[in-house]
Amino acid sequence: MRTLIGVWKRSPLAIALIVALPIEIANFCLAGFPIDTGLDPDTKWYEAVIAYQNLYMHAPGWSLISRMQGAQIHKFGNAILFVCGYLDTAILIFIGLLLIKWWQRRPQRATDEPS
Repeated sequence: MRTLIGVWKRSPLAIALIVALPIEIANFCLAGFPIDTGLDPDTKWYEAVIAYQNLYMHAPGWSLISRMQGAQIHKFGNAILFVCGYLDTAILIFIGLLLIKWWQRRPQRATDEPS
């Protein structure tokens, strides 16, 4: 049985896909889309950040939905938005993990310490 650390060493993509799922579920269920009316003027700053982040992360899904015509889109609209947001979240986490691994592997400069 592979541990989470073993998966991390072998595949940052697997970690990104695993971690992105609960993030996207929370993001999709809890955050609203400020599309039609925008946000209220008395909206707290962190609610606005989450709402606009959610909007921009699902932009490919909104673009795809706007290009599709017909009544069938109502059946698949939420699924399209969830999948697009999930993939965007996984890609961002994957890039972050690659940057962390690169930072850990970079050569360290020797410092001249007085003895």
